[in-house]
Amino acid sequence: GEGLMLDIVDVFLNTGFEGGRHQRRVDKISAIDMASATDVGGLAEGMSEVANTAKIAGISMDKLLGYLATIGEVTQEGMGSVGTGLNAVFARMGNIKLSRLKDYQNNGEDLSNVETVLRGEGINLRDKTDQFRNFGDVLDEVAGNWNNYSDVSQRAIAQSFAGTHHMNEFITLMTNYKKAQEYEKVSENSTGSTDKKYKVYE
Repeated sequence: GEGLMLDIVDVFLNTGFEGGRHQRRVDKISAIDMASATDVGGLAEGMSEVANTAKIAGISMDKLLGYLATIGEVTQEGMGSVGTGLNAVFARMGNIKLSRLKDYQNNGEDLSNVETVLRGEGINLRDKTDQFRNFGDVLDEVAGNWNNYSDVSQRAIAQSFAGTHHMNEFITLMTNYKKAQEYEKVSENSTGSTDKKYKVYE
């Protein structure tokens, strides 16, 4: 287990997430490993794909680990590709925020009508002062209303947020969002998890 832990720390050194010492971050990943059907190596791989865009989008590390674990567990996809899917969502929102209206991760899809489509579904990316809201808060809100949208609306929303290629991961996250929130709490409360997990190796 020792070499793997060092790899994970290495990933975290390069992710740019604030919030305490490296041990604290490793605790978070260990806690999710124990609580979910995902593992340390996969979570670290997923994180490395998406950490920078998540940080720019204002997604906390706890929330991000919840998203990665949930999509990975439900879809059984490789965690690298789960990370890539989330990266596409966050990068897309980042582009809209910067008024870059082409999404080059989705074959140059036009982003100019994304906010209009979302507004039509009652979803606002900006607050009353026209500032972009925290994207984690936006996703919490969308997920809270998810079952009230028609199938057609759900697909339109997923395509707006994730692009054509990553709609399914987005829909998976929305339909399993309670699980993601449970894992987010596990991560928030994870101090000392690494010690518990690695006691078995002693």
